[in-house]
Amino acid sequence: MIINPRPLAKPLVAVVARVLMPNRSQVELRPSDLESLLPEDHRARIVWAYVEQADLSGIYAGIKAVEGGSGRTPIAPEILFSLWLYATVEGVGSARTIARLTEAHDAYRWICGGVQVNHHTLSDFRGSMKRSLMAYLQTVWRPCWR
Repeated sequence: MIINPRPLAKPLVAVVARVLMPNRSQVELRPSDLESLLPEDHRARIVWAYVEQADLSGIYAGIKAVEGGSGRTPIAPEILFSLWLYATVEGVGSARTIARLTEAHDAYRWICGGVQVNHHTLSDFRGSMKRSLMAYLQTVWRPCWR
């Protein structure tokens, strides 16, 4: 009897480690309410409270969409005005940047309250309201943030 001193060699097989890899395309549902995203004393809430007290009747007079009529429902001027005021306080001056922030930043999302805002609408609003926005900023906000 012949005894083989060497054990039989196993065939070489590539071994791949099993690990958990990130799946960033996975859709996640995270239930939360916008109201709980910001503390009570957050600047976005202060801006919103201020805009709620502002006289926006001139802006509302120019809105052509009315109850029972046809046409797309426009975004409330309070939202657009608040977005620009808050963005200015935060040092943001680009409509495109603000539009991106409305999707990613909690304060901007809170101001929008679920209403989608695009950069074109923001830019149009700023163009039509530039004088009013600047007047509000100079008379009220500039002294507050010194």
